[in-house]
Amino acid sequence: MSWEDFRSPTTNRNTNKDITVGGNRSYFYAIYRIGKKYKEITSVRNFEKHMERNMDVQNADKNIENEILIGDKNINKNVKEYIKDIKIRKNAVIARELLMTASPDFFKGMMIQDLELWKNDNIKFLKDNFGENCIYATLHKDEKTWHIHALIVPKFVNKKDQPILSNTRYFDGIDKFREWQDNYAKAMQQRFKCLNR
Repeated sequence: MSWEDFRSPTTNRNTNKDITVGGNRSYFYAIYRIGKKYKEITSVRNFEKHMERNMDVQNADKNIENEILIGDKNINKNVKEYIKDIKIRKNAVIARELLMTASPDFFKGMMIQDLELWKNDNIKFLKDNFGENCIYATLHKDEKTWHIHALIVPKFVNKKDQPILSNTRYFDGIDKFREWQDNYAKAMQQRFKCLNR
């Protein structure tokens, strides 16, 4: 997919796909995946290399630049700084990866302004649900289907007012996973009625 697959707002509206509220009646999926657990800082460094394309990534077009939506390219450094005041347990999850996207055909023929709305709705979802615990999010445009990767550090304060890591407060079992997928689909459907769970 390239920028040519997206339509400029000045293009004839009749030839464009209107996917916002009340638009296209097509049926697409809102995809939300809870991914890998990172239990060591070295694994966060590998995540950074992959996200920022500091390594060879198959199926990625080197001529297309990705877009950081939250945070910056210094992911490893930012995570270290964010958890520096926490006593890390042996089995603690330092960070969790999320993937957010939609059916590939959802993006085909999409107008640039609609893509911006989709991007902003995803940023809002991350900020509303994870706040500062969302250390990083990037839109990968260099692969066939556009998608957003996010990194969540599950930092909370316990009853003793001490900072802790607690992955289970966000992601504990299949029921919570389903709930996240439901909530993501509902958030996307506020604007894009054609996106379904």
